[in-house]
Amino acid sequence: MKNKVKIVKEKKKEKDSLFKEIKSKSQAAMEYLMTYGWAILIIALALGVLYSLGVLNPETLKPQVCSLSQPFYCSDQYLDTNGFLSLTIAQGSGSNIRINKIACVDKSLLNQNGLPSNPSYWSNVGVSIPSGSQRQISDIICYSSSGNQYNGKIGSVFSGAIVINATTQTSTNIFSIGELSAQVKVLGGSTVTSTSISSSTSTSTSSTSTSSTSSTSSTSTSTSTSTTSSISIGSGTIDGGDEHTCALLKNGSAKCWGRNDHGQLGDGTTSSGSTTVPVLVTNLANAVAVSGGFLHTCALLSNGSVKCWGYNGEGQLGDGTTTDSSTPVLVTNLTNAVAISAGGRHTCALLSNGSVKCWGDNLYGELGDGTTTYRYTPVTVSGLTNAVAIAAGGDEHTCALLKNGSVKCWGRNDHGQLGDGTTTQRNTPVTVSGLTNAVAVSAGSLYTCAALSSGSAKCWGYNNDGQLGDGTTTDKYTPVTVSGLSNAVAVSAGDYHTCALLSYGSVECWGWNGDGQLGDGTTTQRNTPVTVSGLTNAVAVSAGGYHTCALIKSGSAECWGFNNFGQLGDGTTNNSSIPEFVLNYNFG
Repeated sequence: MKNKVKIVKEKKKEKDSLFKEIKSKSQAAMEYLMTYGWAILIIALALGVLYSLGVLNPETLKPQVCSLSQPFYCSDQYLDTNGFLSLTIAQGSGSNIRINKIACVDKSLLNQNGLPSNPSYWSNVGVSIPSGSQRQISDIICYSSSGNQYNGKIGSVFSGAIVINATTQTSTNIFSIGELSAQVKVLGGSTVTSTSISSSTSTSTSSTSTSSTSSTSSTSTSTSTSTTSSISIGSGTIDGGDEHTCALLKNGSAKCWGRNDHGQLGDGTTSSGSTTVPVLVTNLANAVAVSGGFLHTCALLSNGSVKCWGYNGEGQLGDGTTTDSSTPVLVTNLTNAVAISAGGRHTCALLSNGSVKCWGDNLYGELGDGTTTYRYTPVTVSGLTNAVAIAAGGDEHTCALLKNGSVKCWGRNDHGQLGDGTTTQRNTPVTVSGLTNAVAVSAGSLYTCAALSSGSAKCWGYNNDGQLGDGTTTDKYTPVTVSGLSNAVAVSAGDYHTCALLSYGSVECWGWNGDGQLGDGTTTQRNTPVTVSGLTNAVAVSAGGYHTCALIKSGSAECWGFNNFGQLGDGTTNNSSIPEFVLNYNFG
């Protein structure tokens, strides 16, 4: 009995001791909480916030999904607070691709073929991705199951489908469908990044590049100078002749493609067939601008001299002969040139002192020396000073932009292409009526256009195909405003169509479109500007005879329109009403 009492007492003693220990620890814990509880509370709240933002959420920590089939794949996708998707698309292997459009949708919005059930779910993109490279693409609208734009809270995840429509170099149309899991991030609005256009498209008093072509004249100014071999991607780096195209390379050489029956590609050969991919111009170095005429091509060199090649029946190569050359020959007695422009059958160069020299065909006084005598070497244009850009037209007229923003023209004028209010031929320069704020000029086949400092453009002359862009097909003897055009930084006049480069990298065209040279996916004539389909990040544009080409910020080139001699450079002779990649070319 005593032993039992003793055991009970001992157990009670143990309980009392344990209770005291628990009480002591509890009091210590309470004291600790009283001392540090505020810090613990803040940490707990912070963990909760991080979880709500998806930072500690296992679901959002999973690898992002965008497993598309070859030839491309995507990564780094996210949405901003306005529901715009941004992602990086990489070309894995094979040929270059163009991303035409992207759809970001809930899976319920796909049809039985796995494509968006409503065309409005597509976001137009128009981004080119060369082989082995990648591009970030932004501003893609994501649609929830209700068909409305997704607008989730920060940290939420949009899970659905991404459908990408792309075109390969062989014009194969691809639809690639993948899973999408994109987290909403705090970006304060749309993720789209504005395109930065090279300063080489703006006016400069020391212009060194650019040109018109046979049928064309591309942008008219550049910031390079004749004393440097540094080449800026932009104006003067690509130019379309009548049925051939040439483009500079960063190392100072050039490549050409298309028609070559007179050696206008400059590779030392002549061919009555088609050259559908670019070939390297022979023995050309230190070139800073290139210009294509009707059947000849010229390049400005960094030392201020000029070389030309191709057809020379009227002396347009400037070497003192009328002999064709399939490789570059030096223009005689020409130094200090800062810009070059090859017209239909004549060529002109702007000199560093603001004067202009021309050579070749002079049937209509397009050389501006006061005569109609053909000249096989350069002659000075009469009375012209303070010129900052030059444009030789495809059908016997020439124009120059002056330092004060006015323009002077000379030569053929049967359709009012000189802009002086008459149809009288002029063998020396006359002032274009009412034009005071021009920043670029381009002479086409029988008409002329100028980009203005306001971002608009004016054109004058022949208008049978709507190439003046004023909504009519009536010739105009003085400048008229191109309807609805804004943000233009350069203009290029072809045979019967015109294109303008806009400040954010897109291109608009108007006029004759029988071969798809406007690039809007149709062959319908347009009397006012239309946007070239899927083309973004352009830094230069050139309207050729019946085709158009653009140089892209990445260094690639794209062409569209007539392709009978392979002047689009896509490896075929098929016309295209939308831009096609030029094969075997990158600015570098």
